[in-house]
Amino acid sequence: PTSMDMKCVAKHCPGKMAAAVIDPKFYQATACTLGCNKLYYSDTTIGKLHYQNCTTKCQLTYESKAGDEFTGCAMENNCIQFAPINVTCPKPDVDPNSSLESLKGEWWQHYGKNALWDCYPCQHIHEMKIINDTEFCSKTVFPGGKTVEAPCWSYSYSYDLYTETDTKYFGQTWQLPGNIPKGKAIDIYYQYMGSTHNETWYILKAAERYVLSVI
Repeated sequence: PTSMDMKCVAKHCPGKMAAAVIDPKFYQATACTLGCNKLYYSDTTIGKLHYQNCTTKCQLTYESKAGDEFTGCAMENNCIQFAPINVTCPKPDVDPNSSLESLKGEWWQHYGKNALWDCYPCQHIHEMKIINDTEFCSKTVFPGGKTVEAPCWSYSYSYDLYTETDTKYFGQTWQLPGNIPKGKAIDIYYQYMGSTHNETWYILKAAERYVLSVI
């Protein structure tokens, strides 16, 4: 289901490919992920959750620096064609009084409507605070090379992810834009296992003790 253009890789990522091919963990991750292909064709869940869970566990179990850097380079240069999951995400109305400030402080994430990610235990937002530090904020780069400007939000979170045999603690700190007006959807970018990811957050309701959002 997922394919890689080797001519593209040879052109854009030769050094990172050379480092990956001598890494045993990269081979293990690749073999494990290829073993998930049968699930892609048999999985009838919305979003192919069993297939996604299989590939995610493979990458977490056999993650390596060389593998992350090679995959990230291949993705950034459009050398990988990922299998479609054919899901249309909603674009709901945002609470007009909400913003990233609604998430300020410490939070625990409760179950929602994602049957895969909601299974991960201990989803904890440790701290959400404003930081007026250009060097810190510019660690996150948007497509096209523009960076997050200061002041920005420092968003520190963690949760436990499933591997092939156990769970694995995972935590990150993101730099989120500090200039999004109230009542607007929030586009964010972050690095995850070597590659750049994008999410759009819709805050549906912001109250004193809870925030309801769609991501």
